[in-house]
Amino acid sequence: MAAAGGSDGDDEPLLSELCRICNTNVPRYRCPRCGLRTCSLPCSRRHKLWAQCDGVRDPGVYVKRAELSTPAGIDRDFNFLVGIERRLERGDRDVEERGIEVADERDEQRPWSGRRNLQKGESNVAAALERCGVVVRRAPKGMQRAKDNNTHWKKKQKCLTWTVEWIDESRKPKLGTLFETSTLAAAYQGFEDEQRRLAKKRELHLPEGESEAPRYFYLLRPHTRSAAHVLIPLSPSVPFSECLRDRVLLEFPTVYALPYPPTELPPGFVSESEYLGQGRMKDDEDDEEDEVPSHSIGVEEPPREEDGPGAVDEWKIQGMSARDLQSSGPAGVE
Repeated sequence: MAAAGGSDGDDEPLLSELCRICNTNVPRYRCPRCGLRTCSLPCSRRHKLWAQCDGVRDPGVYVKRAELSTPAGIDRDFNFLVGIERRLERGDRDVEERGIEVADERDEQRPWSGRRNLQKGESNVAAALERCGVVVRRAPKGMQRAKDNNTHWKKKQKCLTWTVEWIDESRKPKLGTLFETSTLAAAYQGFEDEQRRLAKKRELHLPEGESEAPRYFYLLRPHTRSAAHVLIPLSPSVPFSECLRDRVLLEFPTVYALPYPPTELPPGFVSESEYLGQGRMKDDEDDEEDEVPSHSIGVEEPPREEDGPGAVDEWKIQGMSARDLQSSGPAGVE
């Protein structure tokens, strides 16, 4: 009897093998989030309520490499991808049912003239840019240059107001605004007067006579292969819109106001004409290297000395063989 009673006691499941909520039934389910074992839907709901667990599998949880190629690991990845697809389909269906207009993500990277869904006021900006032939490349959303860009259409003056990055010989950029109908000389003079007014208000000292030096204005050319800044000379007496005609900008123009003419730019700067000339010279050199002389077509070129000391000179060998034949010919005649 004792043995029978003992065997009955051994058949009872351990407490750790039962449902962790009711501690009565054998568990049948496992929480995808934390792995807790439960026996029924009510116990699973109690677990989520008590432990504040949402029961959603964490796709970023660490998984051992040995578990990746197992059926469970493959099912985990498959369910994750299917879940993403279902959420996308649900979102598209919701957008279609509510009639919500969704902007194309690629419009953030397009120039204003090429965007399809323009916001209020941007249509005038796009028309002004198209009229001047200016191409504005948009910086990625969230970048500081995109945040600083406040180029807009001035309704009262009926002209475009540019955000301009001014840089002088100190190479410290300062942001300002400029009407497209203004000239660079007048705009920069007004910008310097404004800077002096702000400096006087803050009781700062600016060197006198700095604006009296002759200024040469340059537009920074973006996206170049040169390590130096490529500068485009600008006329100080024509409207700014004419200075930007057929130019490419990164969000807004960067204008250098330097006391150096284009032929005397300091190190780190190069004019556009010099930059393009260097590019043409490099292309010509590449073409000369690839060009084959017409007189050498169909003729094997003899090796040169720079081919190395161990190079075989076939022309010398042929000459030596001919001399040997000529010298041995008479001796062999009876």
